[in-house]
Amino acid sequence: MKIQIVENENKLSAAIAEEIENVVSKKQDALMCLCAGHSPVPVMKQLVRDAQANKYPADSFRFLSLDEWVGLGIEDPGSCIHDVSKYFLEPLALERGERMFFFDGQSDDLQEECDGAQKFIEQNGGAIDVILLGIGMNGHIGFNEPGTKETDGIRVVTLSQTSKTVGVKYFDKDYELTSGITIGIPQIMQAKKVIVMAFGEHKADIVEQTIKGEKTVDCPVTLIRDHADITFYFDKAAAKKIV
Repeated sequence: MKIQIVENENKLSAAIAEEIENVVSKKQDALMCLCAGHSPVPVMKQLVRDAQANKYPADSFRFLSLDEWVGLGIEDPGSCIHDVSKYFLEPLALERGERMFFFDGQSDDLQEECDGAQKFIEQNGGAIDVILLGIGMNGHIGFNEPGTKETDGIRVVTLSQTSKTVGVKYFDKDYELTSGITIGIPQIMQAKKVIVMAFGEHKADIVEQTIKGEKTVDCPVTLIRDHADITFYFDKAAAKKIV
């Protein structure tokens, strides 16, 4: 486990982007998985700027969606597919297609979505090459909510009250969201490189629990702490209780 503490959000985003770019530069068809939400937006914008500056190749990597709100789709601002498309794919004129897999939160067969994600991983090397995760206020990663076991794979999850409450900030409509679909703990642990990020003083308590607390299903991010190649990136505000 490595911990990187940087001065502010901008430097944090640049450092994370560089790590991801190093993977893609070495393996141009690398399978990348990025979280959505507010935290990774600066990272995605940095990835766009660097690709436009030819700092890494953006024409052949594979992309896997981390999670999705059940009931939402590409037309819904705040959905994972909408935000990744808006901030990352569209600025690079990258089209969703065979080299990318996004969960369809509006599908009538969510188990088929889970199976599709696993098949996509198997067809693209058998493991995610680099995955970026954010830490939720309750310690969730993706939609792996408190109570998640280490054996819980790609699946549909009933959202915790914390996730539903915090999730309101992502939307300009009053959605009644109760479920999510997510990559699971085994897929994260099988990934070759794991990057976890958190910034802001409001994340200081959960960062302390992540790094110093016991390994427990009540805080899912602690379940991946022993990954062979995992780096935690925090700004000084988020890391104030662990330094």
